[in-house]
Amino acid sequence: MTRETKRLLPIVTPKEMRTWEEMTMEQEGVPGLILMESAGMAVTEEAIREMEQYDLKEAVIVCGKGNNGGDGFVIGRQLLLRGYKVHVLILEEEETYGKDALINLNVLKKLYPESITYLNESYDKKKFYFPMPILIIDAVFGIGLNREITGFYLDILSWMEEMGKAETNRVMAVDIPSGVHGTTGEVMGMALKADKTVTFGALKQGCLLWPGKFYAGEIIYKQIGIPSDGLKKVKVQGPDSLFVTKEYVKEQMKALPDNAHKGSRGKVLIMAGSVSYTGAAYLTAAAALKSGSGLVTLAVPKSVANIIKTMLPEAIVMALPEEENGIFAKEAFMEALSKINAYDAVAIGPGLSRSEGIEEGLKDLLLGLEKINRSRTLPLVLDADGINQVYLDELKKLHFPMVITPHPKEFTRFTGLSYEEQDRFALVKEFREETDQILLLKGNGTLITAKGEDVYYNPTGNSGMAQGGMGDVLTGVIAALLGQQYTPLSATILGAYIHGLAGDLAKEELGDIGFTSSDVIGRLPKAIQTIKK
Repeated sequence: MTRETKRLLPIVTPKEMRTWEEMTMEQEGVPGLILMESAGMAVTEEAIREMEQYDLKEAVIVCGKGNNGGDGFVIGRQLLLRGYKVHVLILEEEETYGKDALINLNVLKKLYPESITYLNESYDKKKFYFPMPILIIDAVFGIGLNREITGFYLDILSWMEEMGKAETNRVMAVDIPSGVHGTTGEVMGMALKADKTVTFGALKQGCLLWPGKFYAGEIIYKQIGIPSDGLKKVKVQGPDSLFVTKEYVKEQMKALPDNAHKGSRGKVLIMAGSVSYTGAAYLTAAAALKSGSGLVTLAVPKSVANIIKTMLPEAIVMALPEEENGIFAKEAFMEALSKINAYDAVAIGPGLSRSEGIEEGLKDLLLGLEKINRSRTLPLVLDADGINQVYLDELKKLHFPMVITPHPKEFTRFTGLSYEEQDRFALVKEFREETDQILLLKGNGTLITAKGEDVYYNPTGNSGMAQGGMGDVLTGVIAALLGQQYTPLSATILGAYIHGLAGDLAKEELGDIGFTSSDVIGRLPKAIQTIKK
């Protein structure tokens, strides 16, 4: 989980970060030496916090190539100035360092020569014994790594990994864990697992994608004097990618008026469920109610209606025509459309099942919503089996406010794009200009975007939520916010954050294995209150 320090934090690729830094030095007149000092100071602050919190006796700073190593020299000097015992291990010959890094190395050599040890391929790790507990600071590779790690550096990282596994020791990465690709999050042969990563200027995309996210541990974002407006000039893939913080979500949340009544808090119609999937319908409607909807109507096949009334007495149940196997008949969609103007938001999809009649009926309903939205705004959340029965070419013809919430497999099916975990940012950027819909791509680090908009990265949620029904809950939360007159994009961003935070609260209380979608629903009110505090 990233510590939140600003409303929205920029996310960049290594190429964008390098261009941004160069522009800062050339156009803003900020010397690279100042940026390196600021970066080193940022890590030093966190290093001191770690050493005091965990009662660590010494710091071992391993410095590799380029500016990452230069940052390590600054960290070593700053910690030594403050009286800490520090070992600076240098993996490169002096002539390989750039001007700024070399200046900092020479200052360190002059002030604290006894702290420095040069390592080469003939080093004997058995000679390096550090009394535990220690803080291991990884300044080996920065964001520019683009080849697999082998040989001497592989051996060094393996040795650092061995030290880091000791329960008493801690590992802190400078900007990005060594071995993690800065764009894709891939492991380049090997990566060092950090307890904490201190990153500068902007969050690095590779630290937010799996498996880089795992290796980064807790991410600490630090601003080091790079003007934020410069980023707009160097973006190479369109609008920004942004990390959603609690402060941002809190700012977007609306207060509940003292004169609120059930009609003013949003009327939501949910069309979901079948004989085999009554739970999906229940979870979606219950989540909408727990997220503040004033009135929730749950449209289900006739044979399911009485079951739902017993499961969720707070919801209004609309019984619609069904086929013999207990799924919606085609005419059910037209009947729902005839009553749809009474609502503020609609959600369709969870537990529908698939059939030719449902596919045809759903497409008729979507065309009907297109006409309705010419005279009023009636947003839709399309999820699960709703997504599974439409295609990209069909979505391109629809221009009313719609949120689609696919998981990776569904995304691949209806877009035809090949899905790779490392391409999540690139995929949503490619898709967003294709339709007028808002896209929420589920996964480890949910991404949200829309045509001409930024890409928003949601940080909440955890692996304990990898369980059936969680997507139904998310649909209900977003539908509730749409009904409360949030814009479709805001409803999606806030809904993802609230849903994930409720899952985090469930994990905190119950552990990471065994909590259910119903447990997450039960914590939605607490999640909302946590944000508002």
